[in-house]
Amino acid sequence: MGKTFKEYLVSVRMAKAKSILLSTSVSVTDVAMACGYSSLSYFIAEYKKEFGKTPREERRSATKV
Repeated sequence: MGKTFKEYLVSVRMAKAKSILLSTSVSVTDVAMACGYSSLSYFIAEYKKEFGKTPREERRSATKV
């Protein structure tokens, strides 16, 4: 796979987070908690590292389409 376990786990969590963000109106905090993050700021930083935008930016860009 070419990924460490941690990298794989983060990618799985981020895929789940993106799916929830784009298909529901659940708060970003609740999405973070549902994906196993207890720190909202850490979740946002990881999301931005994975996708290049914050969860809020992701949701806004999806609604503009």
